[in-house]
Formats: sequence, structure tokens, C-alpha cells
Amino acid sequence: MDGWNVRHSSQSISSSGFTLVELVVAVALVALVVGATLLVFWSGITLWDRHQAESTALWNSTEAVRRIMADAREAARCAVWARSGLSDALEVILPADTDANGNYVPAWYQGKLIYREGQRLIFYLSDATGAYDASGQILWRGTISGASNPTRSNVAPDTQWSLYYNTRQGQLSGIESVTFATQDKDGLYWVVITATAVAQQAERPCRMEARGSVYLQNRIA
Repeated sequence: MDGWNVRHSSQSISSSGFTLVELVVAVALVALVVGATLLVFWSGITLWDRHQAESTALWNSTEAVRRIMADAREAARCAVWARSGLSDALEVILPADTDANGNYVPAWYQGKLIYREGQRLIFYLSDATGAYDASGQILWRGTISGASNPTRSNVAPDTQWSLYYNTRQGQLSGIESVTFATQDKDGLYWVVITATAVAQQAERPCRMEARGSVYLQNRIA
């Protein structure tokens, strides 16, 4: 009689899984990666904000100088005025006579051909009211009536030039300071304009300075 030969085989089953130490290490690595990613992200945001502030301040300061130079270039005479101990206002006297195309031309006056004095303009900083004796960061152009020195009573702010339409916002705002100087050089009369603009950035204000010089093409000798 055949017998049964039974073999009993035992198989060891190993269970796989994370130990507590491995889990802690994995969480720490994930936290490290996420933290580094957030740091790079916020650094990028901060850098972007600063570049935006720099661009805004640079554009405002450069545009302020450019727009003042445009009128000063055509002037027959310029004068620098100090409102608060600084040379912070520029009077620009434009020629009185123009041709059919609006170009300034000399006229025969008192026995000679010269540029005659016409409209008196003035550039200065003020608030949204444009008052000549107020302080602010909006670049204003005004007109001066009469022949006396510029004051609050005889300076009429030009809102069309200085403000956005139907608003109290300046076309060129954030101008922290603007100063002027004049000099005779190489037989030409020069006006030097320096403007500093400021734009707010998350960490600190950003300031940019622009400077330009222009000679009077139509100067009255």
C-alpha cells in the first residue's frame, strides 16, 4: 500500500511599509522643497515689484524733464524762482510772434529784428489744486498774468496740461523734487533741469533722478 508522503513547506511573508523615521524624513524633504519654491516665488514677486517701481519713477522723472525742456527750448527768456529756499520754479517766457505755421519768429521792433516777449509760463510742484504756494508731488504748468513776480494770486494753473481729463490726478505725479539752474556757456544760454521721482515699493520707496539741459533757441540778447 502506497503511503502518502506529505511535505509541509513554510513560506515567510515579509510586510513592506514606511517606518516612522522614514515618514518624518519624507515630510521634511517635501517641506524643504515647498519652502524653497515659495522663497523663489516671493523673491520673484519682490523683484518684479521693485522693477515696476523703478520703471515708474524713471519714466516720471524723465518725462518731467522732457516736457519742461520742450517749452524752455522755445523760450525768449527764462528765470528761476525759489519758493521754499530752493530753485524749484522755472519761468519760461515764450516769443510773442509766430508765422502762419505757428513757428516762433522774430519781429521788427524798435529798429531791429528781435524776438519779443509773449506768454509767461511757469513750472512748479503742487498738490491737486495747483496752487503756486502749495506743496505736492504733481508737476504743474501755469500761466503768469501781468509783469510782476509769480505769486498765488497771479499764477493760473493749467489743468489741461497738468491733470488727466476730469480728474484730480496729475499727468506727472510722484515728482518728489524739481530744481533748475541757468548758465551761459559757449555763447548760449542754458537751462539745467533736475527731477527726482519716487514710486512706492513693498519694501521701501524707490527714487530715480533725471537731468537734462537745453539752450534757448529764441533768446532775447
